[in-house]
Amino acid sequence: MKYVIEIDAKTKNGKLAFELLETLSEKSSGIRFIDEVEDEELLKAMKKSLKTGRANTSAVLKKLQKIAKV
Repeated sequence: MKYVIEIDAKTKNGKLAFELLETLSEKSSGIRFIDEVEDEELLKAMKKSLKTGRANTSAVLKKLQKIAKV
């Protein structure tokens, strides 16, 4: 099973957690960093797709098209 977590590295505990995970990722292939996600709508769509067990490509693309028009 894979998990997606959100860490705010600007906080004290977030910074500690990030540093720990960063160190562990260098020693193990079980932890992988994904680029920082700044788009909350895209993040919500990704999390929803993870919960259903399959990605709904058309729904994500529609969401991105709406965001691009703004």
